[in-house]
Amino acid sequence: MIGLSDFDAVYVAMAFLVPGYVYFVVRGHLVPGHRSRGNESIIRLLSVSTVNFAVWAWAVYLVVESQDAPIWMHAAVWTFAILVSPALMGLLSGLMTKYQVLRWLYNRIGFSPAHIVPTSWDYAFSKPHERFVIVVMNDGRRFAGLWGKDSFASDEPGERDIFIEKVYKIGADDEPWTETNRSVLIRAEAIRSVEFIPV
Repeated sequence: MIGLSDFDAVYVAMAFLVPGYVYFVVRGHLVPGHRSRGNESIIRLLSVSTVNFAVWAWAVYLVVESQDAPIWMHAAVWTFAILVSPALMGLLSGLMTKYQVLRWLYNRIGFSPAHIVPTSWDYAFSKPHERFVIVVMNDGRRFAGLWGKDSFASDEPGERDIFIEKVYKIGADDEPWTETNRSVLIRAEAIRSVEFIPV
């Protein structure tokens, strides 16, 4: 009976776990708010890795079984199947989600799909363009600021907070705002509402 060597076992583990991890890491840079936990995380990793391996199994088999293939070709095909391919898949999936390509296609054929971004918080703060924000606190205080490339909103469900890179003093009614050299970090539980104003 033929068993797996230690190296074969490592290859199998890499083929069915690492690609899924790479896919979700790359995709996560473009799609906010998706965190898997526990068994769901393993199932998602295995699902993506299985699809990836099904696509490239023929190439891996041809190289591994070939008597004439040089060692560097073995490394190249495994590197492509385990790292490069899932990274490209994650990038493509992330871009299609970010620009709502599948949502547009579903709408064209009469479906109304659920939004891929899980919360309004994630959706509002994932917009890349600069805006002014007014944050109203639970105690009635207000913070106004510039939401730009150096601002940040957490997409971790248990630790929601926002960092506003430049704070402004708000004048009464239509008075102009006064720029300061301060930034502010605000916890989500202290926030009543956030208003976004185009620059």
